[in-house]
This record gives sequence, C-alpha cells and structure tokens, in this order.
Amino acid sequence: MDAGRARGPAPVRITSRDATSDPRWDAFLAAHPSGDLVQSTSWGETKRSIGQRTRLTTAVGADGELVGGALTVIARVAPGAAVGYVARGPVVDAAIDDRSAVFAAILRQVVRDAAAQHCRFLIVQPPIDHPEAAAALAQAGFAPGAPAVAPEATIQLDLRRSDDDLLADMSTMRRRNVRKVMRGSVVVEDSDDVELFHRLHAASAARQDFEPRSLEYLRSQWTHLRPAGAVAILVARIDDVPVAGIWITSFAGTTTYRLPGWDAAAGGAANVNEALHWAAVQRARAAGGRVYDFGGFDRSVASEVLAGREPDEAFRRSPGWFKLGFCQTPVLLPPASWIVPGRVLRPVATPFVARMVRSPRVRTFAGRLRNG
Repeated sequence: MDAGRARGPAPVRITSRDATSDPRWDAFLAAHPSGDLVQSTSWGETKRSIGQRTRLTTAVGADGELVGGALTVIARVAPGAAVGYVARGPVVDAAIDDRSAVFAAILRQVVRDAAAQHCRFLIVQPPIDHPEAAAALAQAGFAPGAPAVAPEATIQLDLRRSDDDLLADMSTMRRRNVRKVMRGSVVVEDSDDVELFHRLHAASAARQDFEPRSLEYLRSQWTHLRPAGAVAILVARIDDVPVAGIWITSFAGTTTYRLPGWDAAAGGAANVNEALHWAAVQRARAAGGRVYDFGGFDRSVASEVLAGREPDEAFRRSPGWFKLGFCQTPVLLPPASWIVPGRVLRPVATPFVARMVRSPRVRTFAGRLRNG
C-alpha cells in the first residue's frame, strides 16, 4: 500500500505490508544505533505464531535504500476490535535530510494501518536518540501517559569496560557476591531445554506474584530467534541440580535479560543470580557484545536515583534493587504515547480512553502484550 511521499530534499516512499520475514529490514535495524530486536521481523514472527498480527511500514529513499520504518504488533481483544503497538519505533536513519518529516510520514501510515486493522487503541513508544519523536507524536494527535510496551528505564553495563571497571560501579554487596562467583562457587551453563526453563520461570512467578510467560510463547521465541543466535538460556546448577536460569536475547551488540527463573525449593543457592548475570556478561562480551541490558527498571525510581535520592525501603526488597546493585546509574528511555486511530471514533472515544489508560488493569494488559 503506497501512502505517499514525505517532503524534503530527499523524498521517500512510504509503504506497508504484513510483516513476514524481511532480512533487509532486520539488517537496517542491526546497523542502526537505535535498532532493537523488538522492531525486527524475526521478533514479529514470535508474535505471529501466537495469533497476533504484524505490519511493517518502511521508508525508501530515492536511491532505493531503506531510511526508516516501524513494526506494529496487533492483538485482537474482541470480535472486530484490536489494539496495536509500536515498541522502540519508528526508527529513522539519522543521516538523511529532513529526518523529522520522514518520522512523521511513517507515523501517519502506522496510524492509518492501525485504523484499517480495527485497532481501537494504538501505543507508540519511540526509540532512544530520536529527538524528533516527541514533537511528531504530539503533532499527530498522540497523548502522553500510555501504558508502556517497552521499558521506560533500564540498567546497562558497558561491556567494552574491564571487569575491574564494572566491579567498581557495583554496590559493595553486589561486588562481594560477584567476586565469590568469579571463584566458581556456582556452575552456569548454556541450555536448550525450554521446558526446564519454563518450570524455573513458573516457580519465580509464583514466588514473586507475576504472570509467567506461557510455554507456547517461549517455544515460539526459541524457534524463531535461536537459528540466528538471538536467544539463549543460562542455567545455574548446584550439585548438578538446576536451581535457576535466565532467558536472554541478543541483537546488534546488545544482550538483554528478558525473564527470570528460580526454583527456591530446589535449593536456593547464595549468589546464584549474580552467577547467572555475570556469566551472561562474559558470554556477551566473548561474542563481541557492547552492552548488557537488565531489561527494564522502574522509571520513577530511576529518576529519584539520578537526582541523588535514595530509593525507599519497599524498593529495597524488589528485583529492581538487585539490578541497581550492578550499576548505580540508571538510563531513562522514551515513554509511550497513545491515540485512537480511527478519525470517526477519535472524538467520541478519546475521553473514555484517557481515563482507561490510567488504570492498573490496562497497564497489566500492556505488559502481557509486550511479553507475549
């Protein structure tokens, strides 16, 4: 579907289609500083395999080269009704002329596609290093305050630094525990046992009171991402008994921690989680990775920490406190915005949706969309 051209010194053609595998788009993403796995068509295949739809909007320059695009995931929520989201997109080449116009043109097509797909609600959460995003979203009618479909803050480790430098940035307790695991107190190994990880993950979910990802979805990720080495499972064993694991993905030099797994009943080993993450750091560095991302962090706490204020006592008992121990400087990421895509429905539905997006129930639903 041809949606016209963006104005500027270098006109581009905007097109969209169902997002089946597209190595050209995935290569563009991998070469872009803001490219993220969740914008790739391989990630989109994991969503399609569990019944969701994906649309790929692309911008091509006069020379035929890709200059930008966005992957939209669409989930049916009722007969004739769906919700759509773009996580870490649109992505636009920083070197092109009139980057803002190209971003806006992609965004317009994404909204049109969402309306054509009967989406009653569309969330867009742009990537980092796209300064034109906020203005383009506001101009297109998007409102702030949408439930996040990607982390709004995170903890990252620069893998180009030495072990000593990474250790120096840790809290005293985390540094002490990592030094213990460096001496081999816990055995960590790669695994291809998706069912084992799911069992460990379900045990974590029961203990921490969150909804685990389904075995169906984990198998889907493994099937579509493993051939390119984009997903891995690390398992920690004590006396040859698997007690914990982590699910990680890798894309364009960034390894991201996605899911936890820990069966405390199997023998909760001290420092087992430090062992898993430190092994993941070393694994990523050996593969030439540049960044280890802890997969999200509470944005409000991140803002407090960056302002020099200590987190409250409740946060000190959360998984976020564990992540913060690895690096005391969180990274803030762009928040999400929302719109009612259909022009006819928009005036009537927007006030209702504005109230709805603030509810915990909708934010929980957004988390389910993001994670499968």
